[in-house]
Formats: sequence, C-alpha cells, structure tokens
Amino acid sequence: MKSRSSAAYLVSLVLLSVFFWSEMVFLNKIPFYRDIILQFYPWQIFANNSISAGVVPLWNNFSGCGTPFIANLQSAVFYPFKLIFYLLPFVPAVKIFIITHFILAAFFMFYLVRDFKVSGRAAFFAALIFAFNGYMVSRVEFFSVLASSVWVPLIILMLKKLIDTGKYKFLAFSALALSMPIFAGSVQIYFYNFIIALALISAIQLLPFVEFVMSSVRQAGMPYSFASNWSLYPTKLINFLTPFIWGNPSVSAYYGSDQLWVSCFYCGIPSIILILAYFTMRFSGKFKDVGSGKLIGFFSVILFLFVLISFGKYGLLHWLLYQIVLPFRMIRYPGVAMYAVVFSTAIVSGLIIEKLPLLAVKKNEFKKIAYSITGLILLLVAVGLYMNLFKKTVDPVRLRVANDSIFIGIWQR
Repeated sequence: MKSRSSAAYLVSLVLLSVFFWSEMVFLNKIPFYRDIILQFYPWQIFANNSISAGVVPLWNNFSGCGTPFIANLQSAVFYPFKLIFYLLPFVPAVKIFIITHFILAAFFMFYLVRDFKVSGRAAFFAALIFAFNGYMVSRVEFFSVLASSVWVPLIILMLKKLIDTGKYKFLAFSALALSMPIFAGSVQIYFYNFIIALALISAIQLLPFVEFVMSSVRQAGMPYSFASNWSLYPTKLINFLTPFIWGNPSVSAYYGSDQLWVSCFYCGIPSIILILAYFTMRFSGKFKDVGSGKLIGFFSVILFLFVLISFGKYGLLHWLLYQIVLPFRMIRYPGVAMYAVVFSTAIVSGLIIEKLPLLAVKKNEFKKIAYSITGLILLLVAVGLYMNLFKKTVDPVRLRVANDSIFIGIWQR
C-alpha cells in the first residue's frame, strides 16, 4: 500500500510538471531569451560541433581572442544530461532538458522528505514547493544553475543514508550526487550548499576549473563592491507574499532595481501561512514539539541564515564571510543564496504539513494564528494602498500587474 501511495504521488508530480510546462511540451515553444541566446545556445552549438568532429573542446577560438572552454564550468561538457543535446536538435533537447530537471527536483525532494519518516502527503507538498517556486522557474534561462540546483535533495538523502546505515554504497552514491552540480556548471550553488564537498569523482572537471580561476582576475578575490553585486534588498522579502509586485516580464516589464531572478523566490502563500502558524504555536509555550520538530528547527535556522547572506551589502553577515572565507571573495550575486531559502522552505513546509492534526487540536491558539494571518493580509493591503495612492508616477501597466499580484497573484502563471 505504501509503495502504491508513493507511486501515485510520483505520477502526479510528473503530470503536474507536464501541465506546468504544457506550452513548451505541446507547442513549438522554448524559453529563448537573455543568457540562453547570449551564452548557452552558442556554447552548446560549439560543443556539439566539436564533439561530432571528434574534438575535445578544450579551447573556444570564437570568443574574443580565444578562451578556455572545458575549464569554463558553465559549458558543462561532461554533465551527463548534456548527452540530450548531443543526440537531438536544440529545440527538442531544451524541452527534454528542462522538464527532466523539474521532475528530478520534485522526485529528489519527495524521497528526501519521505526519508524523514513522514507521510506521502507531506513529501508531496514539499516536492511541489521545491520544484515550482519562483527561484527554480526564473533560473530556466541559466542552464547551469537550473541543472545544479535540483541535486541538493538527493545529496542530502544519500549522505543521510550513509550516516544511518553505514553502507559504503551510499558513499559512492553521495560522491556521485555531489559531483553533479560541478558537472552541471554552477560552483556557487555547489559552494553555498556543500561547503565540505566530496569532489573526488568530479576532479576531471573541477581541477581544470580551479586552474582557470587561479589564472583569472578572481585569483586574489574581487572588491567587495563587485562581490556584493545584486544583493537582495530587504524590502524584496515581500515577494514571499506576492510574486509580481515589481512587474511581470511575461505581460509587461520588470521594474525592480535588480534583475528579476534575484528577487524571484515566491513559494506560495500556503507555505508562508503554515510556517507562521507553526511558529505561532511553537512560541506560545503550550505546544510541545515532538518528532520532526528538530528537523523543522534545523532547516528554519538554515533558512534564516541564508536570507541574511542574500542581503549582501545590505546586511552584515555576507560582509563578514567575505572577510573571513576566501570563496566569498571569488563569487558574486549574494541573491543566489535565496536558493537555500526556497530549499529549506520546501522541507519545513512539508514537515509542518505532517503536524497539521497536532496543530488543529490546539484550538485555544486559533486566535493567535488568525491574528498573524490577518497581519499578512493587512501588510498586502498596505502595499496595495501605497502603490495606488502614493506612487502617482507608476506606469499604469505596472500598477495593474502589481494589483493583480497582490490580490490574485496566487492564481497567476
């Protein structure tokens, strides 16, 4: 019965992935904009031509006066799923590549949360949040970041299995999973989530990359003004409640002072309400935490710390890490740290779903939860009033998109 239940959830995740990307799956459409056009498409064509000619693409002589290609991590020549691009034309390859990674993200998160000894319902909810949040969707234009991001739940699952069972086969699986973000091409995702990483298997890609970096302008580190570029401005946390307050590029334009993907991390109102309700009960002093409570606390701390890191130059933690930890001097875009936030939000929400019956019996705490949720609603209303009454110079199109986002954003695609 348990295996049938899990199979039903997994089939549902596949169908939801197909539905979410239905226009790409069933129509002749693919995401083709910005970095896909400028970088990933020409890189892939160059790699395809080189490999079909039997040449290992060590050097790209079409960029400037020539640049290293394999050592450029984002080329992802050795990433196993890039085989799709070597076998198929670019358009169908993009379709399969994207939808496969969203399905993998959902599956890996489902099995990770399931391994915490919770119900399939909880694991399914966590998988939904992890696969279909704003961070993952907005990273579609960066093949390297998208492909790197999906592996984190599997890495944690394999390391957990290794610790729980002591079986060495999970050491091999862990090392293989840990190598995937390097092969996929995003060292920043790798660094943020696995500071102590088992990079043994990925040495074929990691060693030339390290040599490349040590010969680049990043060898001695970047100035903090550059390393903190695209820090997340704290007011952008409103995006947890409303996804398109700063504009929606699919119907108008993006009006934020940063790039869209920096502040695109909407995980859905239900996840925020669940977390709010849980901690309202937790800090009331009347709710005794049991079972998965420690896991909720652990991932909540991770969530909070990475929010602080994402603030970059608008906070203190990122500056301290820049001064102390060398890799922070070699990478930029602190806003990328929000990946760990949406990852933790998915796990925490799934674990809290498991506790819903326990939360429901605490009827005497209903008023506190209601007050907290009312506070969220009033905050959104206040933002709406500010946009409509005080921002007289706002573009009418932007105002319409912002209002839709505030009041019906949960239904927008």
